[in-house]
Amino acid sequence: MPFIPVSLKYLRFDGNTVVFEFTLVSSHLNKAVSWLNQRLEVKVPAFVRFQYPDVFVDVGKLLEQKNIRGVRVREIHFEDGEFAIVTENV
Repeated sequence: MPFIPVSLKYLRFDGNTVVFEFTLVSSHLNKAVSWLNQRLEVKVPAFVRFQYPDVFVDVGKLLEQKNIRGVRVREIHFEDGEFAIVTENV
């Protein structure tokens, strides 16, 4: 597997989904995106959806897969390089 440097930037929390922007740090962008799309189609967990340049994470499915019950993520705040996750009981 070749090394492809990437970064993820938090964009928003919408409903039960966290959305990140996926940025490739490479001079061979098209080749890297094509290769990555092929690999991610097979290897991403059920709670992740990749639609370049965005990565969607279904938090409810993630918590369920990790056997975390009775908790729901209500909000995610990012400010000045720090973040807070606000939860509530269900």
